[in-house]
Amino acid sequence: MSESQRLRIDIDRPESGWLKVEMNSGDQKYGFYPSHVPYDSVSELVNALLKILDAYDKAMVRLMGKPSSESQSSFKRWLEKRAAVS
Repeated sequence: MSESQRLRIDIDRPESGWLKVEMNSGDQKYGFYPSHVPYDSVSELVNALLKILDAYDKAMVRLMGKPSSESQSSFKRWLEKRAAVS
């Protein structure tokens, strides 16, 4: 597997009730601070990653965080770049 195909997920320690999640693939990086309400986005992300390891072809994660069109479009661009590399 080449470096550009590897996916790295880093989950920092909680600070003031928030934790940072960062996804890296090659030179692409996306970081966010998911909310625990109304969905447990971190648990859903971990379960989705486990499904990927078990060869599921898709999994869903509901990312809840501070709503902003910039962060949503940034994540969409990250996913599109990731799909183009694969």
